[in-house]
Amino acid sequence: MINLRIPQTTALILLTERMKYELEFRKRNGMVKENADLFKLNYKELLELAEIAAFDMVSFLPLELLIKENNIVDIITKAIKSLSQVFGKEEFNSYDKKRCERLINPLLEYLRQQVTNNAHVNN
Repeated sequence: MINLRIPQTTALILLTERMKYELEFRKRNGMVKENADLFKLNYKELLELAEIAAFDMVSFLPLELLIKENNIVDIITKAIKSLSQVFGKEEFNSYDKKRCERLINPLLEYLRQQVTNNAHVNN
């Protein structure tokens, strides 16, 4: 297992920065109002942005890291829980590892399957 050593504060900063980027993307595409602000969104909207941001961040990681067993789900779960302190939404404290696994594991499984299916090409 690869044990990623990413400080919780770093994971939280990366997550919130990606959330800001996603909100700006949605503003440019007319999906939200131009005056939308992260601190004015409700929990449901923030959670949606957080999960999209988390998925994006994981997809940016190197393939070699993603196809091996790792602790990325734990890191993402803790970062999303920490959003309760940033946005003052206690609901984030109830975010659990199972929900994060449902979000991240399909991507990980797909990538692992693709590497396995294409292994014969490299041999």
